[in-house]
Amino acid sequence: MSSEDAIVAVQTEWNSWRTVMVHVSDLQEIHWAQPPGAPRPLLHATVSCDRVASGEILRLCKQMPLSHRLRVCLLKCHLPTSVFERLAAQADAATRTGLPFSHVTELVRAAATSCHAATEE
Repeated sequence: MSSEDAIVAVQTEWNSWRTVMVHVSDLQEIHWAQPPGAPRPLLHATVSCDRVASGEILRLCKQMPLSHRLRVCLLKCHLPTSVFERLAAQADAATRTGLPFSHVTELVRAAATSCHAATEE
């Protein structure tokens, strides 16, 4: 299973015990943010509520009339190392470039694909 296909636990608050499971490929707008009370900036992303695989928050989403986006926190301790490193690189690129999140995601994916192709030759 590639890191894009991985299902990971995320939470709506950095210090919440409630988690939801999402596919890494469904995460968008990956960025660093430091919520109130957090010891340092943490990875955050958005995900469409209809892309949530399972979890507590899903029950709340079903009560809302339309699909919407959830802002989620991705804790390093809940992610495989390779997934964390790739997502952190995307968040770093967004911070450095100031480009819209979706554009940075495409740039990082393109770079990873070309690097992967170069190592196979």
